[in-house]
Amino acid sequence: PVNATISDNQSEVTITDDEGTPVLSVADASTSDETATNLVATVSLSGPSSQTITVDYATSDDTATAGDDYTAISATPLTFNPGDVSKTVNIAILSDVIDENDETFTLTLSSPANATVSTTAGAATMTIVDDDNAPTISIGDNTSSDESGAVTNLIATLSAASEKTITVDYATSDGTATAGDDYTAVSTTTLTFNAGDVSKNIPVTVVSDNINEVDETVIVTLSNPSNVTINDAIGELTIADDDNAPTISIADATIPDETSTPRTVTVSLSTESAQTVEVDYATADGTAVAVNDYIATSGTVTFNPGETSQTISVTMVQDNLAEVDEVFNIDLSNPVNATISDNQSEVTITD
Repeated sequence: PVNATISDNQSEVTITDDEGTPVLSVADASTSDETATNLVATVSLSGPSSQTITVDYATSDDTATAGDDYTAISATPLTFNPGDVSKTVNIAILSDVIDENDETFTLTLSSPANATVSTTAGAATMTIVDDDNAPTISIGDNTSSDESGAVTNLIATLSAASEKTITVDYATSDGTATAGDDYTAVSTTTLTFNAGDVSKNIPVTVVSDNINEVDETVIVTLSNPSNVTINDAIGELTIADDDNAPTISIADATIPDETSTPRTVTVSLSTESAQTVEVDYATADGTAVAVNDYIATSGTVTFNPGETSQTISVTMVQDNLAEVDEVFNIDLSNPVNATISDNQSEVTITD
């Protein structure tokens, strides 16, 4: 001081910061690697600070589940040293091989020191993008041995469980079986696999009948898959015939005269068959003798599907002798698609 004394020798000059308090935010992040890697999230400051800044972060479930899909993090401090503007947070993703929808969880900031948390970006969505292939679907074959109107299932199977809803259409079509006669047709119908399902039944109703027939087939075809690919699209249901084969019988006959006009002997089936039925026949002497009394014959009788009666033609030899009535036989043998209940006809030639 010159020409004075000092009573207060110090002024404190305060520089008021005009930059405002830094703001913390966290950005959305994702990973498409489910092989036990880390999902990396970025936490940012709106600008650098000369102060040490801390903030807590923690995870919470959305569609992803801690312990199954990722490793949970409870409140954990993150530190920004002076000048830092960005930090990363590593979150462990848990490995799986299940086809599923993309899943999310949330990373939330809280309890900031020397900063504030953004009101719009203080929490971020972490997305786990599924990297597993969709399962495949196949349909198996089956056999029904019950033609009494029963339902038989063909089974559609996934190669692996999925957490997605899977759908596939199916419909029936004729193989050797005929819709309406042998089974009830199914037009396009959707089969749904809920999360975790690996197999579903496809029912086919067999129509009741009592006709002996060959085994017949129904085709079931898969189409229009969703969240799945088709490995085997065709299933075959075999309808095994459960009806007994019909029986064949031959009637006795009486020939009222000895003219050379051909006469017939009737061969019958006990019931209709959907198969072709055959049986061999041959004449055999009794008291009547071939050449002298009748013309020997042999051959095969054929019943086409639906037929139940056929005839065998026999011819007598005309003579002028007074004699007793005479008899010869017609014998059946070698049945095909049937059994013989009466294998012999006695043919009486009336003198």
